[in-house]
This record gives sequence, structure tokens and C-alpha cells, in this order.
Amino acid sequence: MGLLLNLNGYVSESARSGIKYLDVIKSANKTARYLKNKRDCDIVIALTHLGYEHEEGSLSPSDTDLASHSTNIDIIVGGHTHTFLEHPVVITNRVGKDVLVTQMGAAGIYVGRIDLYF
Repeated sequence: MGLLLNLNGYVSESARSGIKYLDVIKSANKTARYLKNKRDCDIVIALTHLGYEHEEGSLSPSDTDLASHSTNIDIIVGGHTHTFLEHPVVITNRVGKDVLVTQMGAAGIYVGRIDLYF
């Protein structure tokens, strides 16, 4: 028994110029679907720099947007808005499953920990 790990990063278009921007939610869902269905991953963790939440009408998706529109992502560990969450927030995704969303604040002041049992 082993653990297969795949790392993909997601960042908003405004954060970097000169890079081809893909739709974050579509790209993340495509990658997560591949990892679950083709690579038999038990857990998919998205590492993001999208920000926890944005104001209504924002063109950039946030971690909460990604969680609610995802289908195969289990955990989102995010940054950008310097939000500190003492405990992960649970958001229901498109297929009714829970997604844990966590952020550790800013400048490495806090370290997060999630214990997974499966």
C-alpha cells in the first residue's frame, strides 16, 4: 500500500503576466478527475494561491468557489488573502461531498495540520 502524490498549483490570472491562463475551476476539475479515475488517488489536495473569498462579482475564483464547483477535490490548502482559519471550513461540492478548505494566514506565522485517516 502506498500513497500517490501529484502537485498542481492554481493562481489567479492577475498574479502573473505572460503565462497562459486556463480556467481554474475547469482545469482543477479535469486534473482531479484524472487523479481519481485514472491514477486511483484516494485523496486529491489542491494547493492554491486564489484567496479564501472574494467580493460578489469578482472575476477571479476563490478557494470557496473552487470547493463549491469541484467534483473530486477533497482538500484545498490556499493562500493569497492572508486569511487565518483556526479550523478547516467544510464546503459542499457540486456532487454533495465535503471539501475541507484551509488557510494559514501570512508570512509563515502559522503552520497548518490536517490528520487524514483512510
